[in-house]
Amino acid sequence: MKKLLFIFKMAKREILTSWRHFIFFLFCVALGVGSIVGIGSISDQIEYSVFKEAKGLLGGDIEIDLNHALSPEGLSAIQKLETRGIKHILVQEMIAMASNPRDSTPQLVELKAVGAEYPFYGTLTLDPPAGPNPFAQSHMAWVEESLVIKLGMRVGEEIKLGDIQLKIAGVIKKEPDRMTEAFSLGPRVMISERDLKVSGLVQPGSRVRYRYLLQVPPDRSIPQTLLELKTSLADERATIESYTDAQPRLRRFLNNLTVYLGFIGLISLFIGGIGVGNSIHAYLKEKTQTMGILKCLGTPSSALFYIYFLQTLVMGLLGSLFGVGIGLFLHKIFQGLLKTILPQSLTYFFPTIAVLKGMIAGTLVVLLFSLIPLFRIKTLSPNRILKRDILASSLGKIGFRQGMAIGAVSLGILAFIYWQSGSLRVGATFTGIFLGALILLKFSAWAVLRWIKNLKPASFALRYGMANLNRPGQFAQSVILSIGLGITVICAVLIIGTGLFQQVSDNIPVNAPTFFFIDIQKSQKEAFEALLVRRSRQMGFKDTHEMVPIVRSRLQAVGSIPVKELKNNEAWYFQREYVLTSQKEPPYENKIVKGAWWSPGTESGTNKISIEEDLAKHLGVGLGASLTFDIQGTPVQGTITSIRSVNWENLRTNFFIIFSPGAFQEIPMSYIATSQSRPELDLEFQREVVSGFPNVTAVNIRHVLNSLKEIMGKILLAVEFMGGFAVIAGLIVLAGSVAATRYFRLKESVILKILGAVRSKIAGIFVSEYTLLGTIAGVIGMMMGTLLAWVFLKFIMEIKWRFPVLGVLALFVSTVVLTILISFLMIYRMIGKKPLAVLRQN
Repeated sequence: MKKLLFIFKMAKREILTSWRHFIFFLFCVALGVGSIVGIGSISDQIEYSVFKEAKGLLGGDIEIDLNHALSPEGLSAIQKLETRGIKHILVQEMIAMASNPRDSTPQLVELKAVGAEYPFYGTLTLDPPAGPNPFAQSHMAWVEESLVIKLGMRVGEEIKLGDIQLKIAGVIKKEPDRMTEAFSLGPRVMISERDLKVSGLVQPGSRVRYRYLLQVPPDRSIPQTLLELKTSLADERATIESYTDAQPRLRRFLNNLTVYLGFIGLISLFIGGIGVGNSIHAYLKEKTQTMGILKCLGTPSSALFYIYFLQTLVMGLLGSLFGVGIGLFLHKIFQGLLKTILPQSLTYFFPTIAVLKGMIAGTLVVLLFSLIPLFRIKTLSPNRILKRDILASSLGKIGFRQGMAIGAVSLGILAFIYWQSGSLRVGATFTGIFLGALILLKFSAWAVLRWIKNLKPASFALRYGMANLNRPGQFAQSVILSIGLGITVICAVLIIGTGLFQQVSDNIPVNAPTFFFIDIQKSQKEAFEALLVRRSRQMGFKDTHEMVPIVRSRLQAVGSIPVKELKNNEAWYFQREYVLTSQKEPPYENKIVKGAWWSPGTESGTNKISIEEDLAKHLGVGLGASLTFDIQGTPVQGTITSIRSVNWENLRTNFFIIFSPGAFQEIPMSYIATSQSRPELDLEFQREVVSGFPNVTAVNIRHVLNSLKEIMGKILLAVEFMGGFAVIAGLIVLAGSVAATRYFRLKESVILKILGAVRSKIAGIFVSEYTLLGTIAGVIGMMMGTLLAWVFLKFIMEIKWRFPVLGVLALFVSTVVLTILISFLMIYRMIGKKPLAVLRQN
């Protein structure tokens, strides 16, 4: 008991007298834990909303998703289910134009027509409240508040949609099955199914999404019902899924985002761990005299170990708690940054699991990076300690049991990485990347320091500073490793962010169209084209519009083999819907890589096909192969005569499959068109289209691109914010690493003063040394970061790699300047100390 009280008393005394030293320790732990908690809290809330509230996010137990209405046979199949208590409602979604009848100002909207019993699950919040079954009423519309503001209207007034006018009954506050507004083309408008039928908006070829939502009673099996529907609706070309499988793309996107940010959080944590190790090492060196005296007075090595282990554990716990506070602050920031890409029904709650993860991570990292120097003090003799010139290589050795303990903590770290990443493959990838980066950085630092060792510059300060980097007992490699890893992360984030932003900017050519016009009917073709020609001439443009026919289809056969009999026939390129067109000339920025385009006058006869090169690889077809498509129940076959490369990012109408002219003469088709406009004439142009062609949807690309840029900017800001955390951690590690050499610097400065060196000469030596440290760490870190960004952009994101010279140069200069500044703040007091006072202490 006395031994235990002695350990607690000594640990408390050492903490109180050395609290300034532990500031570095606290920050290193807090930054890593804060990043884990901040990212984990957002991830947990996304998972809760997407997975736990999946029924409300889907709107039913099962969803049948099509781009056309069910056939009479298909509709009969789901109506038969009603005899077993399985209800269904139809939800139809499309892009449309809404306007204020007083001035016909058009506004692009996302129109949603629903059945009377909508929704089955979740809560539809309207203002004012509409009571049960609001969509059982006709001639009513519920709209988002932004639409009311844009059109200058009020609740109670009438809004024009197609051929009808509807009373604005209220404002939509919450829509349960609308997952995200991230890529919304316009405000939501909700009407009844009956009003859509009489609006004139749905025409042959109109792009409408049909969602049949089913509610399965508790006594019925959802998987069995799902299997039954897939069998009975096999010919409907429908996507059928239950609430457990809903929204896979959103889940994948959000998972990728949180995994990527989680990697940065883990890296920040490990950088902090390196700082913890440096800080503990520096602290133990400062306490060598205390440890020697205690051993001489009979203190057992085990008690000495537990005194400093208890200090480390207490400070690690305080640092973790501080990190939890930082993480909760980050959580609030992320809510604002990612609000537009998260589900509307996202439920916010205290992130208990994320906090638990952060505390566990902080404890494991503190243990891993502090046990090694702590175990070594157990085997040191008082004689070696009191000599006060202990070198890093002369510390005590670690025994078998101590090695087992360190191994157990390391396994705990690996288990945490797996827990954090949620996948053994992802966790192993992170571990491999991190260890690879450490090895490369360590080897690079060793090679550079070895090269510097042989240099003999004329300047005394520079020569002395270089010699210090290779002096026994120095921590140059550790400092370079710590700072270099932080610079690697921020440099990679900087280059990746530049690539993403430039991708959006570069893909907006000067002659890009301003408007896309959708659902132009065959009977409207000539009149609409005349409108585009007249408008182009009025605005001073020449040949700026395009109009091409389109039909929607499914791949029926490759050669003579039906798709159903092909291997991997469930892959997306076999099952997806294809939008087909027929054109006389190759589209803009389409290059023929194999074969030849049909010449004028040779289009008649057998249908010819031009196919995009990646699709040709997926389908396993080449020149001379035949493809058969099911177009509204009619099989249309063609022979591949050319293979194209397509620039999908030029904002024009591009297609996987193009038929030769005349292929669709007997098939109902619609047209899409593009045209340019001047910003000040956009509204006038839209008004004329809406008034003359109410079924045609005009998509303003300026608005869409600005929205995408804003969203991307928020995502990148979140990523760069976390990358900045890694840099802050690296800089704090730098301060801790400088503190680790404080004893040597103090003794060295005194000896130099005795030998006649003035303060400026001593400061010059130290500035030269730390300038070299910052330069080496900055260069190596930027090289590693550039390599990482190149691999990420080229092979993962498939984005053109660009090197932001000014940004990277600014990062390099900042690294060197901050290294010198922090170092100077650490050593300026040492330079001013009197030699006699220092020598008396030694």
